[in-house]
Amino acid sequence: MKIITLLAEMGKKLGFDIWCADRNRSEKLREICLNKFPLDFERSERIKQIDVIWIKDNQIKYIYEVENSTAFVEALKRATNIPERTKVEKIIVLPRDRISLLKDKMQEPMFIDYFNKDSWKIMFYEDVMRYSKKRDIKDFDKSFKEKLTEETQSKLS
Repeated sequence: MKIITLLAEMGKKLGFDIWCADRNRSEKLREICLNKFPLDFERSERIKQIDVIWIKDNQIKYIYEVENSTAFVEALKRATNIPERTKVEKIIVLPRDRISLLKDKMQEPMFIDYFNKDSWKIMFYEDVMRYSKKRDIKDFDKSFKEKLTEETQSKLS
């Protein structure tokens, strides 16, 4: 829950509207996250199950699936319901000691096909905690994308 809360807080600081699937599990998330999902999609019930969604200008910009609350395959399945999902940054957040599980999933053709097709990135819990402690995170968007793009391949090799 701590990682979900940190992701929600960072998104809020950056000016995003925040949706959290489990917003009722903590008082802090009830303060940060939207009470009602603001977008109307055909499969929005599935989309609303995504752990953290950052929304701006009535568009989903980022989704975060936190591994301790979401199975890897479920994360990919939920994201396929997002219209124009190629325009959305998709990140799986996991503890460093679980990378071997993700590598095992990468051996499954269906999983690796969707992971690559949808340009999923990975981020470790420590990365979230480090970014959340920075006073000025306005460059988060740019540095985050660059960092994840460079590191995703090396972490999975």
